[in-house]
Amino acid sequence: MLVKVEVARFSRTASTLLQNGVGLLNALGIVRDTLSNSIITSSIDAIAGRVKEGRGLAEPLKSTGLFPRLVVHLIHVGEENRKLEEMLSKLADIYDEEVARTTARLLALLVPALTIGMGVMIAGIIMSILTAILSVNTLAF
Repeated sequence: MLVKVEVARFSRTASTLLQNGVGLLNALGIVRDTLSNSIITSSIDAIAGRVKEGRGLAEPLKSTGLFPRLVVHLIHVGEENRKLEEMLSKLADIYDEEVARTTARLLALLVPALTIGMGVMIAGIIMSILTAILSVNTLAF
């Protein structure tokens, strides 16, 4: 899930920057500063170096192994069609939806787990109170 959040942030920021006329190398430098994952952040420097060599964006992303195949494929298609900004925007939308869906699933699983946990805690408290009451009754006789 953390990779999905970072990919969405990467795609959204890069798309916005490229749509507003910022060059790809400068955009990668700015995107690097917006990411919070240190592994992906350090790989952006290597990606920028390979982009500087003229290899495009998709091939260096693929070589890192950190980005999902869908990301690499859609960026490759965007580069071929000269619509990289639009493709990055679509990628950001896709991964934002996936993050929202995954979060909703985790929350749906969390509610029953918390309910069961609270039930076990309350049962433990009741059992300890009943044990104390019964032990007092046995001392009186």
